[in-house]
Amino acid sequence: MGKIGSLKFKLGDRLGALAAFEQVLKECESSDATSTASKAEASKAHIKCATICRSLLNEGKSNQEASLNHLREALKLYTQLYGSTHRDTQALTTSLKQWEQEGVMAELLLLDSGSKR
Repeated sequence: MGKIGSLKFKLGDRLGALAAFEQVLKECESSDATSTASKAEASKAHIKCATICRSLLNEGKSNQEASLNHLREALKLYTQLYGSTHRDTQALTTSLKQWEQEGVMAELLLLDSGSKR
């Protein structure tokens, strides 16, 4: 399903890609969720879902919280798999902080624009 999701994403079908990667997550949850391979697959799928949700957010078709939740789950799994000092775990931590900060700024802009009306 992951390859199907990647192909759909490359073809511009982001909603189809999101559905495919969410299916990967369901399969990982139903399999042995404690195995390293399952955690690694799930973490990659969460990153893909986060990226897709974020791209849909830019078009107003998704909410920011979905992208942040997927990134948080990926970070949790990466930390379990590789530790907090691993470069990929640190990159996810940085991305999550940046995305959260961008969300706060967007909310402030919305509040500010609403008060000027």
